[in-house]
Amino acid sequence: PSGDRFLLIDGEEITAGHSEIGAEIHFVAFNIKERINPREFTEPQKVLDAVRAQGGEVVISHPCWSGLTLKELMGLEGYLGIEIYNASCFYSIGKGHSLSHWDDLLVRGRRVMGYAHDDSHGHFNDHRPTDVARASLMVKAPALTAEAIMGALRKGEFYACSEKDAPKILDFWIAD
Repeated sequence: PSGDRFLLIDGEEITAGHSEIGAEIHFVAFNIKERINPREFTEPQKVLDAVRAQGGEVVISHPCWSGLTLKELMGLEGYLGIEIYNASCFYSIGKGHSLSHWDDLLVRGRRVMGYAHDDSHGHFNDHRPTDVARASLMVKAPALTAEAIMGALRKGEFYACSEKDAPKILDFWIAD
């Protein structure tokens, strides 16, 4: 449960169809009110739309690990960002970075943000606990509430870290 120094925001990882190479497409859905059953939908965009209809947001999970192409990423609409780092994918198979995917989207005018997550399911790293707590987001929010955190995530007022001992940036702004 949430408390004075800890906040939980409901979310889930959703498998939403397959990429061109046959790998599963995964979304991280957060700030959702009800569980999303991907079997009720025929394509990834419809899953994404269902999350957004609840007021939730979507981050496309580990595009490098899933083998997603730029065409596939450009074909989806309404997602907040992509995982540019996934610790579990990095430590298990060396495909944890998706910076080139992010760059490809940005240079084509798709303004999506970059996120870092752990994604530890325990299915291939039971023997290696080092993939846990190796990725995080540092969010600039005025309060520890779901509304404040979601507002900061939507505005891009955060940075992604790929290690637990990452520097702490206490403030930032864009100069005119």
